[in-house]
Amino acid sequence: MERLQIGVMGSWRLNLPRSSYQIAEEVGEEITKRGHVLVTGGTTGIGEYARKGCMKFKGVNISIIPQLKSNYKYIGKYTDLIISSGFTEEGRIAIMINSCDAIIVIGGSSGT
Repeated sequence: MERLQIGVMGSWRLNLPRSSYQIAEEVGEEITKRGHVLVTGGTTGIGEYARKGCMKFKGVNISIIPQLKSNYKYIGKYTDLIISSGFTEEGRIAIMINSCDAIIVIGGSSGT
């Protein structure tokens, strides 16, 4: 079976309905259970919960952040590998999309 890179995108905010975070965590779990790699923007919110689900099953996740790790204040928890894109918040999304075999969008809003 081919190991795919699957992106999860959604809001970085922490004031979404709890159900949004539960869905993100379940998606992270499923990506990992199926042997694939999770790709997120490395922030809090939806991506963080997807990574949490990924880590429950000892999966691999990649976070693509917009600037140097030392300068970026929104890095969430549960991150394995961090790639500093050097682009703006919006600019790094092109890298994420082009690095993934599939993208799952949860909840819409900023960061999507």
